[in-house]
Amino acid sequence: MITRALQVTSDYRTNHDWTFGKGRQSYLRHEDAIKQSIKTRLMSFLGDCFFDINAGVDWWRFLGGKERLALLVQIRSIILGTEGVMGVTDLDVIDAPATRGIQIRYEINTLYSRTQTGTVEVSTSSVA
Repeated sequence: MITRALQVTSDYRTNHDWTFGKGRQSYLRHEDAIKQSIKTRLMSFLGDCFFDINAGVDWWRFLGGKERLALLVQIRSIILGTEGVMGVTDLDVIDAPATRGIQIRYEINTLYSRTQTGTVEVSTSSVA
C-alpha cells in the first residue's frame, strides 16, 4: 500500500495537507500508509465527502459522550474497513478534556506485520 504523506509542521503536528516536491519522501508505504489512512478516515465527518456521503464518523452525535458503545462500534467498523487492516485486537476511547475531544488508541493486525498500534486525537478544535 502506498499513499501520499501529509505535511508535518515545525512543531511536528500534521496540518493535513498533502506533501509535494520531495520525490519518494512525499509518500508513505506499508504500516505508515495504513496508520495515516486510519487517521484520515477517523477524522472525516459523516456526509462530508461529496462522492461517498456514507463515509466518515457522525462526530456531531458522538462528541457529547452519550453514546460510547455506538461510537466504539463505528470506530471499529471504520478501522476494519481500511485497506490493509486484517483485524482489530484492541480499541480504547479516552476523553481528552483539555482539547474537548477524545483520543482513540487502537491495536491492529495488518498485511505487513503482526501488530501495529496507533493513536488518533479528535477535538472540537480539529472539527470546527
